[in-house]
Amino acid sequence: PEDFTSTVHLITRGAPGDEPKLRAALEVALKEMGVEPVPGVAFGAIVTGQDLLDKSLQDLVSEGTAVGVAGGLVLLLAALGILGVIGFMVASRTKEIAVRMALGSTRMRVFRMMLYDIVRLVVPGVAAGLVIGAVIIRMTSEIMGTPLTLGPDGVGVMEPVIYAGAAAIAIAAAILAGLPAARRATKVPPMVAIKAE
Repeated sequence: PEDFTSTVHLITRGAPGDEPKLRAALEVALKEMGVEPVPGVAFGAIVTGQDLLDKSLQDLVSEGTAVGVAGGLVLLLAALGILGVIGFMVASRTKEIAVRMALGSTRMRVFRMMLYDIVRLVVPGVAAGLVIGAVIIRMTSEIMGTPLTLGPDGVGVMEPVIYAGAAAIAIAAAILAGLPAARRATKVPPMVAIKAE
């Protein structure tokens, strides 16, 4: 028989449910051509459309899970860091908060002020992260074998939605992480805090 210098792909079409018959027919045809099966594997290179669909879904789930877990860990570490920073910020501003409350600021006003400071602290980091992410996406064609394209123009119209979602999640996580410290700030008795200083 003539030696093939390149890979040959043979594609057959059939109705749903015909996969076993088509696989058997292909195996017979390959044996007639003198192609020997791999011992213990038979003809492992015969792939059905359902196999391709299953593999694609498995890849999507496994890659999505890996990225989700990594992103969750990063978000958790960032939230813990924010919790520490906000706790330190509240502790260092105890006297200021006490004076504000002694001069008539309500607990709700102090609470809003602390949340505003949290957002003001986090927004520059989120903005820098979005810029770095945009640069990395434009320099990388694929991640873990998955192309970063949804058509001819990169991630296309979904890119701003992805950035907005990521920024919202990061800011929401920062606010949630800072809530305990902000609530603690509203419960500082003004006179006790001033005397402690």
